[in-house]
Amino acid sequence: MGLTYATIELVRTTDLGLLEDGYITEDQVRKMEVRALVDSSAITLAINEKICRELKLKTLEKRTAVLADGSQMMTKVVGPVDVRCEGRETTVRAMVMPGETTEVLLGAMPLEGLDLVIDFNAQMHKNLSLIPNSPTDRICP
Repeated sequence: MGLTYATIELVRTTDLGLLEDGYITEDQVRKMEVRALVDSSAITLAINEKICRELKLKTLEKRTAVLADGSQMMTKVVGPVDVRCEGRETTVRAMVMPGETTEVLLGAMPLEGLDLVIDFNAQMHKNLSLIPNSPTDRICP
């Protein structure tokens, strides 16, 4: 089994509000397309310092992250950021990993928000929703 990647668009959510209110134009909305490693064993979205800086994401808090090797590190949590993929979108916070070129990691929470699941046989992501372009929200009792 190999690694699974997805091309996603990251958009500064605050800019979308400014656009809607008429303070900025469409071409002023900060966004970028990135290649992300899809990892359902990770919890959230992880981005690198360069992406954080280019999107001008605000630090919301600092949190300890547990890495795949079991080590821990203090990271910034930034956002909000819209994640778009396959005609779907969700809004999340992101952990900022050190380095300018650290790989983007798409974890379980953004995958759930996008209503996407990993197809390990095809080594790509696929849409499991029965209604195209309409993620379902589940409310547990």
